[in-house]
Amino acid sequence: MSNYHFDVNLDGISSKVNLLYISHSRDENDWPSIIHSHLFCELLYIEKGKGELLVNGKKILINERDCILLPANNLHTETSSETEKLEYYALGISGLSVSYDDYKGPILNFGSENDRVRNLIKNMYGEVRKKSSNYELIVKGYFYILLTLLLRVKKANIEIKKSEQNAKTKLNLVKDYIDSHYMEDFNLDELAQMFNISKYHFVRIFKKEFSKGPMAYLEEVRIRIAKNLLASTENRITDIALNLGFSSSSYFSQRFKTLTGITPYDYRMMLRNNDLLL
Repeated sequence: MSNYHFDVNLDGISSKVNLLYISHSRDENDWPSIIHSHLFCELLYIEKGKGELLVNGKKILINERDCILLPANNLHTETSSETEKLEYYALGISGLSVSYDDYKGPILNFGSENDRVRNLIKNMYGEVRKKSSNYELIVKGYFYILLTLLLRVKKANIEIKKSEQNAKTKLNLVKDYIDSHYMEDFNLDELAQMFNISKYHFVRIFKKEFSKGPMAYLEEVRIRIAKNLLASTENRITDIALNLGFSSSSYFSQRFKTLTGITPYDYRMMLRNNDLLL
């Protein structure tokens, strides 16, 4: 899977609705389909391909040009067609409340505005990838046009929520970000910037809330997903390591053994021999 991801902070605390990130993903036969949820809304735009969205236990077919808005706390995952691989943009958006009338799934109908929505998303992604001078202003403009189009969608109740800025809410957003983006390469400075606090204070309060530091939590998530992939796929250990964000397969094996007491290879072999309880 190729996955290019960029964090975005339009105007920080002053905005009730904020674009948290924008990413582009393409299935390259290494798509890990893991059920997950977010504390914020996620907007998906299917650029190419087709597949299936599993959301809250319901299967929904998704196709090219579909725009999907997932409310917060909705368990979901995407699987790609074998013949027409998915390629899509994903936007994390905080501050929205979403529900649906005559609910048949979270696919939005923009009608004649669909091309406009697609172009807005592609333009935002292009700007944050290039990072030209004052790109944030352009992204902010595009995002607010997109937000307006979202608020106008029929048969979807999309509203701006009252802003919540307490420390615990922000910490949970960062934790949720780690849970959703464990495959990507980010560091402590970037996480602290999301939280808008010094990294030293950030580490202290994160550890107080979750009993471990943010980077230790990230590693724990990656190892948990690795165990799932070792058990459920035939993917090479090297591919699993690199796809989960580890710098090398040797470092992955070292950290896996430190945290589990067994190497990834031995873990997989013991599972096959039914000698290991999950």
